[in-house]
Amino acid sequence: GLQGPPAARLGAFGARRVHYRTTPALETVRAARNTPNRLRGNVDGRGIDLGVKAFGREARLKQWLDRRRGSQAERSWRIASHLADAGVGTPDPAGFLERWEGSRLVESYYFCAFRENVPTLKDELLRLFRDRGICSEFMGLIQCVASEIRRMHDAGVLHRDLGNQNIFVRPRPEGGWGGVEFFDLNRARLVPPPTPAQRGRDLARIYLPSDFMRVFQEMYWAPQPVPPDCARAEAASRAAFARHSRSRAWRHPLREARVRRSRDPS
Repeated sequence: GLQGPPAARLGAFGARRVHYRTTPALETVRAARNTPNRLRGNVDGRGIDLGVKAFGREARLKQWLDRRRGSQAERSWRIASHLADAGVGTPDPAGFLERWEGSRLVESYYFCAFRENVPTLKDELLRLFRDRGICSEFMGLIQCVASEIRRMHDAGVLHRDLGNQNIFVRPRPEGGWGGVEFFDLNRARLVPPPTPAQRGRDLARIYLPSDFMRVFQEMYWAPQPVPPDCARAEAASRAAFARHSRSRAWRHPLREARVRRSRDPS
């Protein structure tokens, strides 16, 4: 439930927040508009680390919408809790915190279990291409990811930002992968049950080389064939996102110039 006055609502974090307030140790993981942090603390005498995503302040229109649909922090917690209840992989949700001043959302944070040294799908694909080059391992990885995305969609969740960088994969020491987790859930929506076209649009952010996206969709839908609506929606959404990405330089010239200056040439 939610505790505290309306101006500073706390979801699912409960009275345990006092342990973090008395022993704060916050580390920024990566500088970004929505900044991921690591919070070290002690709960009931046990050391525990939380991931804390601090959301940037949004425009007035989006804040007006957030009053009705919930802030990005609240939506992240709501979707993560739904996934956890359905047994779908996501870092364990701990709660959310938001502070309002009148109709203005001043601060909002989402708390979940912190994941350290767990590679993303992007990391593992690059590792396999660079160091391994074994097709069976590549196919095993995308089969694992395709099956878990199917479970997420069947649970009624569309991620809506399902890029390779937003999927954790956990390699096993003996080979293969032991689990898949989805994060960055602030854009996700509950849509029970998603149509084939909605599922196809959600898959469009995933990047796989050559003809592997077709194979990935076959793995996702097996043993049924890929519905034509899914394939068409995926292709159309991928093309639209490519056009959107190409226009980013003139839509956000200052931000893109800053990104180019800070990018590591290697």
